[in-house]
Amino acid sequence: MRFRYYLATLCFLCSFFPVRGQGLYEPAYIITHSGDSLSGLALYSGGNKLFKQCRFKENAYLEARLILPGDVRAYGFAEGDRFESKKIEKAGDSLMVFAECLLKGKVSLYKYKGTFFAESREGKLVKLEKVEKEVKRHEITYLQRDPQYLTQLWKLMEDCELIVNELSIQNVKMGPRLNEKGLLRLFMMYHECMERPYMVYKTNKPWLTIRPGLRGGLTLGRLYFPKFVRSIANDPLTNTQFGSSVALFPGVSMQFGYPRLTKFFSTELELRYLPMSFYSRYTRDVLKGIENQDLFIDYSAISLSFGLRYDFLKSRISPYLSGGLSYALLPYKQINIWLITETLGNEVYMQRQPVYFDLRDEQWGVWAGGGITRDVWGRFTVDWAVRAGVTTGFKGVIDNELGLRYHTYLFSSVLGIYYK
Repeated sequence: MRFRYYLATLCFLCSFFPVRGQGLYEPAYIITHSGDSLSGLALYSGGNKLFKQCRFKENAYLEARLILPGDVRAYGFAEGDRFESKKIEKAGDSLMVFAECLLKGKVSLYKYKGTFFAESREGKLVKLEKVEKEVKRHEITYLQRDPQYLTQLWKLMEDCELIVNELSIQNVKMGPRLNEKGLLRLFMMYHECMERPYMVYKTNKPWLTIRPGLRGGLTLGRLYFPKFVRSIANDPLTNTQFGSSVALFPGVSMQFGYPRLTKFFSTELELRYLPMSFYSRYTRDVLKGIENQDLFIDYSAISLSFGLRYDFLKSRISPYLSGGLSYALLPYKQINIWLITETLGNEVYMQRQPVYFDLRDEQWGVWAGGGITRDVWGRFTVDWAVRAGVTTGFKGVIDNELGLRYHTYLFSSVLGIYYK
């Protein structure tokens, strides 16, 4: 029952987090239609809000005002993100949006949500996409993706022979991918070929950041056999649940960020060492008195977890949510069973029973949790989190009973420190 309370505590803590991050006000600027530039602070929010609106204020003490697409020529952040008012075609209608400018030049590159656009010399945005078309072979119809964006780029950049060769039909499989990194490489190559000036935004943001860290904490586990388990006396035990195991654990972790793509999402990899010890007692009445069967299971697990993390970026103290998968190896296992008989004359007989017991050498699981982070000492981040999860061993063996499945429920309180 106690474990349910721990899960309820985790849900209670997560209820304090907003469903979507509110973001932070960061140094920014706006450019009016007359070409004037105004510095101030703008809200860097999550999701797709950056493409729809901008909340801007000239300093931290003023009320933010809402800026919609078309109200200004562009707005951007000091870190490099820039958004311009552009008209795009959507479902046959013309829609004014804030499109993210990735490269500005003779042929510019924009992104709106997950779609890329190239701006022609006439100032019109051309959608870069793959289209599906039906191909019929041997009376069988297939859906085939046509890399139409390669043809569109070829028309825009045909004045450069190097790009023409890059986009030729023979190089379709080796040509630029329809992603930010591949398209940026192509657009930069085009401007260098034509010896024309260009500006790439977000150049101070790397594609990948790696933050190593140390983690440790307290974990509480419950071992549970949901299927039939035999006792030493061949009496069935159903729903066998062991007492809690509380242990301290050390660990190391790596957090991978993708600043060019998102500030809110990251992935994390954690390796921890878990020493676990479980105890269960089964009591029955016998002819001479009461017989107790005590089962002790000790094992050590080396657990590797991989997960996705979402940071709300509210302030120096920022909440986050995370979840993912885990994989554990069990290099050490020890099982002891004691049969204790108390007779009517209050005499106690204790005997250790031989048993063939084995747990599978590996476990798979899922986990979820949340926490808060705080920047300290300039280059470090302190991280506190709570996490709940379940791991499953698909093969456990007790007294040659094959195919036994068991679960381990874990609740952890984790403290870590990362190098930024």
